[in-house]
Amino acid sequence: MTSIPTSSTLNIINSRQYLKVLTKSSICPRVLKAEYAVRGPIPIRAGQYLETLKKGDHDLPFSSMFFCNIGNPQAFGQHPITFPRQVLACCLYPKLLESDDIPSDAADRARLLLGEAKSIGAYTHSQGYMSIRENVAKFIQERDGYPANANDIFLSDGASPSVKGSLQMIVSGENDGILIPIPQYPLYSATISLLGGKQLGYYLNERDGWGIDCEEIEKVINESRREGISPKALCVINPGNPTGQCMTRRNIEKLIALCTKHSLIIIADEVYQTNIYDSKRP
Repeated sequence: MTSIPTSSTLNIINSRQYLKVLTKSSICPRVLKAEYAVRGPIPIRAGQYLETLKKGDHDLPFSSMFFCNIGNPQAFGQHPITFPRQVLACCLYPKLLESDDIPSDAADRARLLLGEAKSIGAYTHSQGYMSIRENVAKFIQERDGYPANANDIFLSDGASPSVKGSLQMIVSGENDGILIPIPQYPLYSATISLLGGKQLGYYLNERDGWGIDCEEIEKVINESRREGISPKALCVINPGNPTGQCMTRRNIEKLIALCTKHSLIIIADEVYQTNIYDSKRP
């Protein structure tokens, strides 16, 4: 027997179509807790000022703006490195390989990549193409004097996915703690909140050029354990972001010894390793 919906049933169905499912009260609380200060209230307010400036009719005491909330030098006219762009252009449009405007070294690199990838639109291995990983391993070995295995290397589309992927493997519960420097790049605190872990901040020593104080770190570790939190990893940003300091060899050795003592995973963020201040540091 087939039942025919009554008008009251249809009204209920129709009304349910307009119920909001994703609201502030129903959204994952970890998302609400996470704060990414780079895109916080100040940049949002700055964006509003920028829209006001574009309209022309305003009483603001300035006529232009510079966004310094994030490192974005090319937005201020810095020229990009030519070689990667030439290689990428050839991979995107292989006919450029026949152009005299493309230097031979860029063309050779593009041919090497296309020989393995076939096309820039093709899916890669989860860890990235082996030829690139082998080059990365060679670079690490030449830089550090220690063998590197291409099978242990994972390529990513930027630092943020690498940080998130690493923390996803480490944070397994709400009492798992991650030690991060203060001040720090907000990516870490936001990701830890999204994963439901605990942020354990250790303060850098401003009087010592924003150096790392191992005694301060050990204090944070011991205090967190007394509170029932299990420190699992320590993040170190070297050179510092946003502070710009470079760790000394002695500082690095002490930090490694400390992490060994407390069985902590070291997350080494060395994105700015070739972008350091000289003796004229401001």
